[in-house]
Amino acid sequence: MKRASILAVVSVSAACSLLAARPGLAEAVKGAGLFPIVQAGKYGYIDRAGTVVIAPRFDQAIDFMAGSGLAGVRFGDAWGAIDVKGVVVLEAQFGQPPTFGAEGLSFMTIDGKPACIDKTGARPPALQFENPCVFSEGLAAANIGGRFGFVDPRGKVVIPPRFQEAGYFSEGLAAVKVKDKWGFIDKAGNVTITPRFDEAWGFNEGLAPVKAGTDWGVIDKHGNVVLKPQYASAVTFTDGRGQVAIGGKQGFIDRTGKVVIEARYAEARVFSEGLAAVKVGDKWGFVDTTGRMAIEPQFDFAAPFFDGLALVQMGTEDAKRGYIDKTGSYVWKPTN
Repeated sequence: MKRASILAVVSVSAACSLLAARPGLAEAVKGAGLFPIVQAGKYGYIDRAGTVVIAPRFDQAIDFMAGSGLAGVRFGDAWGAIDVKGVVVLEAQFGQPPTFGAEGLSFMTIDGKPACIDKTGARPPALQFENPCVFSEGLAAANIGGRFGFVDPRGKVVIPPRFQEAGYFSEGLAAVKVKDKWGFIDKAGNVTITPRFDEAWGFNEGLAPVKAGTDWGVIDKHGNVVLKPQYASAVTFTDGRGQVAIGGKQGFIDRTGKVVIEARYAEARVFSEGLAAVKVGDKWGFVDTTGRMAIEPQFDFAAPFFDGLALVQMGTEDAKRGYIDKTGSYVWKPTN
């Protein structure tokens, strides 16, 4: 991946992790009120008003992670971490950006193997498993002896390992696999939705995408089918809207399955803070939950809104990136 595209990709991943709780995605990136920028080839951070609060001096930087107040930054070829004041709290020494959550822990790959580090860069022995130590709602799935259970940030086993696979807690429930079928458990380890699905993602807005055979549907937290399996891909609801593909185009449905925004977009992203990025031709704009074009298509790339701003890109070669507010006005004009 070219370094020029890293900021855009990371920001999309960050925002979507906030919006779609599913096995494999980290918790929300939101709340620090700081946004990475690149200027004259160096990365720094602005606040929501577009004021530079951490001067560009890093070779690369990613978003601040929820709860920890830390962000991964790169010096040369090595990554470390800074706090919201720009102070280096973890010296650059890793081959990938640390993504510390509220627990002060980050999943890393070190020497080709999964590892869990704390804010000092140390590896707590009780948290070294054969899978990523990604915490959500205070617990992390852990592969212990070939079975998955859940541990707390100290490595104490809270839910014994008895599952083939396990996702991450979202809205108090986690998807788990038993006898090749997926269901859900609560934080006490009790099965709340009997395993009967071929795949299951986490809950968002009280709904979770589940797969039966080749089709995806949606259930509520009691396991009741809200939308019968009929979709080619998982439907996650945000702002009361679920993104679907119909006839090769992207549109949106409501919680009843009614198409409320016609499938006419080449690409679309999930709703966030009342707006969704959509691609018309080769340009990106934003629609509101009624389908009204709130920000006209004009960008070569657009990420979902979070913390009131959206990352946008102008150009593809020698691309420049900036941030807009919900009116479409630039808070930070595109730079590179």
